[in-house]
Amino acid sequence: MTTFSNRIRSHVLPGCCKKLEAAWQQQQTSSTPAATVTRENDTINLVKDERIIVTPINDIYYAEAHEKMTFVYTRRESYVMPMNITEFCSKLPPSHFFRCHRSFCVNLNKIREIEPCLITPNILRLKDLDFEVPVSRSKVKEFRQLMHL
Repeated sequence: MTTFSNRIRSHVLPGCCKKLEAAWQQQQTSSTPAATVTRENDTINLVKDERIIVTPINDIYYAEAHEKMTFVYTRRESYVMPMNITEFCSKLPPSHFFRCHRSFCVNLNKIREIEPCLITPNILRLKDLDFEVPVSRSKVKEFRQLMHL
């Protein structure tokens, strides 16, 4: 090997490898495979039976908090995500999803009917599912503006 090649190997490569390793470590700690949004926010990775399922975001109807876990519901499946609902909802596009309650996040495109209530929380009925999602009193004004009501 030439002297120049030896200099490159002893000075440049160690620094380059350290930078690559640091970047890789940062990427590994900043995003886990579960609930990672990919391809310009059109899919999300959900966990089912210790497998990662790549799911179109539009297939998600709603998410529900249960302590430190989040249950995610599509038309035919449910998933248990090992994160709180705030963390999960932050991975969803805000143009399609709304945190309507401290325990619920709903896909705005899946709302079939809105039932306004004066005493109890407003109720959202979803397309294709027999489930009602509440809208908390503190979120009603924001929801009405979002839905142009």
